[in-house]
Amino acid sequence: MGAPDAIHVPIRSCCACRRRAPKVELIRFFRSAGDRLEIDETQRAEGRGAYVCPSLSCFERALKKGSFARTLRSRSMAPDGEDLRARLERLLARRVPGCGESWNE
Repeated sequence: MGAPDAIHVPIRSCCACRRRAPKVELIRFFRSAGDRLEIDETQRAEGRGAYVCPSLSCFERALKKGSFARTLRSRSMAPDGEDLRARLERLLARRVPGCGESWNE
């Protein structure tokens, strides 16, 4: 028997800084009903997703640049930045950084 097959690891890009990383290392956002921007903690919600590095700086950059609306192909998306930021902070507090990364840079 030959060597075992390599495991496929999906790679995604942060819509703010364009850093490429394995999908599981990034945080996925999606457009819910009513064109609301939501965090997809399960990474399984239907539809297009926008991925962001697990840092508040990339999240804020994506909001400021309009990267979420562009990536999710929505012209009328108006995210509630403060509420979403608070939920993201709670999510980041629960995650454990790996390889010396800082999740809250």
